[in-house]
Amino acid sequence: MYNLLILPLDYEYEFLNELSHICRNIYRFVNVEVLNKEKLPEHILLGHGSLFARLIMRDRRMVYLDDLLAHLKKCYVAGDYTKILAILPHYVLGFGEGLLGYTPYKNLSIVSTYAIKGRYFSRACIGVCLHEIGHSFGLSHCKNKGCLMRVPCRPSSFNDGVYKLCIMHEKLLNFKS
Repeated sequence: MYNLLILPLDYEYEFLNELSHICRNIYRFVNVEVLNKEKLPEHILLGHGSLFARLIMRDRRMVYLDDLLAHLKKCYVAGDYTKILAILPHYVLGFGEGLLGYTPYKNLSIVSTYAIKGRYFSRACIGVCLHEIGHSFGLSHCKNKGCLMRVPCRPSSFNDGVYKLCIMHEKLLNFKS
């Protein structure tokens, strides 16, 4: 019943095909389309104002959440049965400290890979994306160990590459489909 558009911004991620397959299985999307990488407009990306910022940020940039949302609203329109997942490598000012993703609307989820590092990068990114997509279906946070919606949503929670919902969230998802 639902469609998913995966939108990589400013970076080509290797895990997107695997993510699309897992999304079909867990959330039962009818169609999952990985769009071509889009380059964000320079005017919404923040540069490094100081030497300290350049040392910490290196080649990565920052973007204000409001500017990113305005850009996505202007360029992409999702209907009631289409969801958009935007993935970007930049630090998003407005997410809040330690947050990797945000679902501001029922049809839009945003994931920043900025703070995800290490050997399990792809697995962690997939897990965080699936967690945010769960929010787009109205799924709340969970205390059950092993559930995708578990809080806090940390990259290390997905090192094993196992992605599943608890029984309660499975039932809620079946009810919404």
